[in-house]
Amino acid sequence: MGIRHCGAVRCVPEAAEQRTPNGEGTEKMSERNRRLRAAGIAALAWAGLAAVWCVLVPGGAAELPQGVPGTLRSLLVLPLAEELVFRGALLRLLRPLGEHPANLCQAVLFAALHGTLTEKCYALGMGLIFGWAAEQTDSPAPGVVLHILNNGLVLARALAERGMG
Repeated sequence: MGIRHCGAVRCVPEAAEQRTPNGEGTEKMSERNRRLRAAGIAALAWAGLAAVWCVLVPGGAAELPQGVPGTLRSLLVLPLAEELVFRGALLRLLRPLGEHPANLCQAVLFAALHGTLTEKCYALGMGLIFGWAAEQTDSPAPGVVLHILNNGLVLARALAERGMG
């Protein structure tokens, strides 16, 4: 550990300088931790919503996708596209309304595009959770991951209710 010199006066040792709590590296780490914490909260909120929804609204499993292309569409293409449109572009366009009104608007529009009234209610909850996560992390990524998981669980439930074939 060397001593850094500031002119004729000896300053703080270099190693101590690198460990300062408000250093540049810790700011990046705390921002990363904040984003991870927000994504974790969103995941827990979504899991809670999904679990409660399965108990309150039994049955009514979704239509099974047709073949590999339909499965890829349901599990990857639609979740990615919807998250980029609603929690990416639309949420950013609505920001002048304020964080909460923008989130509510995008979630209502997201819900409106889903099937039955029951599905719309569930989609509204998902849209609010994923929108909050997008605002907290400044990224639609948490919503993309959770949306893919959600659609995978919906597919698994549909397969289970139909006896896998």
